[in-house]
Amino acid sequence: MSNVEKEQVTPAVQTTEQGSDSGFTDCAVPLDKRERWPSMAYAWFGAAMFVGLYYAGVELGTSMGNLSNALLAIVCGAVFLALFISLNGIMGYKTGCTASLLGTYAYGSRGACIPGFHITDIGWNVMSTAQLAVIVNAFFPQIDTRVYCILFSMLFLTNSFVGFKAMVKLNKIAMPILLLTGLYGLLRLQIITPGGLPAVFQIEHPYTISIGSGITIVVGTWISGTSRAADYFRFAKSTKDTVIAAFMGFFCGMMICICVGAFWGAGTSTSSISETLVTLGGGMVAFGLIMFTLQTWTTDEHNGYTTGNALPLCSKALCGEERIHRRPTIAVMIAICIICCGFGVERYFTPFLNILGIFLPVIGAITIADFYIMSHTRFHWSGHKNFYALDVNDEEVQHHKFNPAVVPTLIGGALVGWFVKFGISAVNSMAATVILYCLFTVLFAGSRKKEAAKNHIA
Repeated sequence: MSNVEKEQVTPAVQTTEQGSDSGFTDCAVPLDKRERWPSMAYAWFGAAMFVGLYYAGVELGTSMGNLSNALLAIVCGAVFLALFISLNGIMGYKTGCTASLLGTYAYGSRGACIPGFHITDIGWNVMSTAQLAVIVNAFFPQIDTRVYCILFSMLFLTNSFVGFKAMVKLNKIAMPILLLTGLYGLLRLQIITPGGLPAVFQIEHPYTISIGSGITIVVGTWISGTSRAADYFRFAKSTKDTVIAAFMGFFCGMMICICVGAFWGAGTSTSSISETLVTLGGGMVAFGLIMFTLQTWTTDEHNGYTTGNALPLCSKALCGEERIHRRPTIAVMIAICIICCGFGVERYFTPFLNILGIFLPVIGAITIADFYIMSHTRFHWSGHKNFYALDVNDEEVQHHKFNPAVVPTLIGGALVGWFVKFGISAVNSMAATVILYCLFTVLFAGSRKKEAAKNHIA
């Protein structure tokens, strides 16, 4: 049997019973539970379209000199994210594991708490809910923003509380509404702008964000979610399904949102979403509120789903005890969102994106380098070759507790992304991480020998 066949078949044979009641968060997804690309494309299309992309698009459209510069940054950032999500998604398909469980191979069974401690999804949930609450409050100020935050926090995590299939159903309803509303907004811009949409490219704005910084902001919008792509694509039937869903779902959904936001911002010369909707006119206030509500709902359910998969496994890896369940984790996430999102956090949206765009690619790049490069060599930290052909819950995998190469790699990759000012910070940190990880894995020969001595224990 080939290594690829092992990667696909072994988890399916060994873990069907174990994962039957847990959404397969602690084991691989069996082959008979896999799906074709349309279901995943629906899920990613709805998840990718969220109110924060309009915030980012409007910001870029009014701060990069002109619309052409903004669109260049958007396309480059979106292509980077689509490739990143494809790489992470293929790993999920091959192993059938969530992103947190997948981290066991590269970080170790204890070290998996590093990629598993993915609290940025909680931060995103707070940020997107707060952004929507502020927009709604601008039009209906009779109700306090914090009341909106409480209501939205409870509503938007209901589907992730139920599971993946409920999320797909909501996205099938939301997708056409989101698409048509965005296109209608462009039509309104065509009507109210002298010279139509082509004239928007001629409008000059302050040049306060460079192309490189603009790309980093775009990457920051979704680098957190794309690093968790395996949570969805572990349900894929093939590599082809994974890549098609990544581009047809995530890439298209993201591009529509952020490009529409850039056009709106550049055309109306305002960075306020509520003012933009009023300026567009023609019922855009009502349509925009419906669209932003659905967008925040579909994205927050994504945040809840990935966090509900990650933190229980992180807790088990860190404490070595029985893992906590997914649903209580999501309930805690709702409580955190209710407490935090009414304190004006949306004002720090752009710095938030910059930090995510620099540091999060580092965590995902280690798994990518380990899966695509080091696992096919004799230098893999575990002493195994083709380590990912083993079932993640096999003792041959679990007895490798911690990969020491990840610590200097994480530090080095983050420092490169933070201090190197030329180029694109997100790309710099990811490229540096891949190089450093391969280098440190080879250099840590003593640790590799100790790990190899644990192998073939049966």
